Amino acid sequence: MITFRPESAADHARVEGIVEAAFGRPLEAEILAAVRAGDDCVSTTVAVDAGQIVAQVLFSRVSLSGADHANLCALGPVAVDPPRQGEGIGSALIRAALEPLSDGRWDAIFLLGNPRYYARFGFELAAPLGFHYSQLEFDPAFQVLRVDETLAGLAGWIQYPAAFAGH
Repeated sequence: MITFRPESAADHARVEGIVEAAFGRPLEAEILAAVRAGDDCVSTTVAVDAGQIVAQVLFSRVSLSGADHANLCALGPVAVDPPRQGEGIGSALIRAALEPLSDGRWDAIFLLGNPRYYARFGFELAAPLGFHYSQLEFDPAFQVLRVDETLAGLAGWIQYPAAFAGH
């Protein structure tokens, strides 16, 4: 049975290994480590099966240009150990990790990813709502889950933590 829990410091090496294996390169694991080391980490949740971590998801604090009052975060990276991909672990992990973030503390959650995949969690394209990623070429994959209506009437650029710069 798969369970979900917050990541601990003892998990870092295993989690970074999963992220690197899932993406096939070290970049996303380096971003994860840098966000963890700074002040922008909201949460990192892991999926555990038979005592082994098999997946992780990071949420980091982001901001909207000109709207300092908005409480925003971003999902990603999310990674499932390659031998365990296709079992629904990633979807279950995302659902479990999103639940505590819908407690009214966050106004919206952003992400870069496949719109068909993330629609199942309530995400929608951000650009038609006036929100843009720092690199416009990523707008077709830039999405938002609006937790409440605090952002109604607002628009602008979403600023990710420095660890994501240039990625």
